[in-house]
Amino acid sequence: MARLAKVTGKQSRRLATALQVKAISFVQNDVQLCAFAMDASVLWSFVSINRMIEDKEQGYQRTLSGSRVKAVADYIEAGHPITTSILISLPKATYSAKTEKLSIPAGKDVGWVIDGQHRLAGAHLAAEHGSDIPLSVVAVLGQEVDFEIEQFITVNREAKGVPTAIVYELLKHLPSRKKPSDVAAEISAELGSALRKDPDSVFSNRIVVTTSPGPGQVSLTNFVRR
Repeated sequence: MARLAKVTGKQSRRLATALQVKAISFVQNDVQLCAFAMDASVLWSFVSINRMIEDKEQGYQRTLSGSRVKAVADYIEAGHPITTSILISLPKATYSAKTEKLSIPAGKDVGWVIDGQHRLAGAHLAAEHGSDIPLSVVAVLGQEVDFEIEQFITVNREAKGVPTAIVYELLKHLPSRKKPSDVAAEISAELGSALRKDPDSVFSNRIVVTTSPGPGQVSLTNFVRR
């Protein structure tokens, strides 16, 4: 169970041999990016993670949560895809438009994870169990740590999670492979939806899904929880 513990501090890795990968390159506001696919085991083997160190002016990534990593690995091993990309920085990599290949030089700390460390760690754990999937990767070329920190803050501060009430409302559309807690939430959500649509119910138009509850109202989230 040691591998499921929380991991703190900077994690440096080294790429022993220069690597070339087929990629698509594009530019956004003078910033060059490359998109490509790479097996989780390969990506994990050379990208470093600049985690924040307690009481020190170092790092920016959060602590790696073992439970989140295991949840991602379980999800992959159950046959599901990881459809969102891993965002990394490759400060010294170059791209050839002629060959359409991205060249990553050998050395220490040649790549840094900006966003997706839990997905990557979970995919790595699944790879160790025999499920090594290719991951979608977007790499920023030629940028330094200040840019990485800016992107990390932007991604995490601006991201808005889907309201839980909407998740409960959509559970009925999921495949039959559900956890018991999902089934219970789905039944409760269906009951809440029926009551809010029933003009004779005390909950008529008083259970809300997509907005915050007003006076005399309750969210579908709290209805399901209670």
